[in-house]
Amino acid sequence: MIKYVALLSLVILAACNGNDTEEKYIDNSIKPKPIPAIPYTVVAEYPHDTSAYTQGLEFF
Repeated sequence: MIKYVALLSLVILAACNGNDTEEKYIDNSIKPKPIPAIPYTVVAEYPHDTSAYTQGLEFF
């Protein structure tokens, strides 16, 4: 039981390392650029049964 308490304490202390991401980017020249949005175009729309359930989306 003491092993588990020691391990849990170590995990909690390791998670509290104080590394905040905001402090890393104080200078605006170091801040990463935002990710650009990928444009898309709707090619076609098809009627479908709204009572049917389909999960997932696949595209190439």
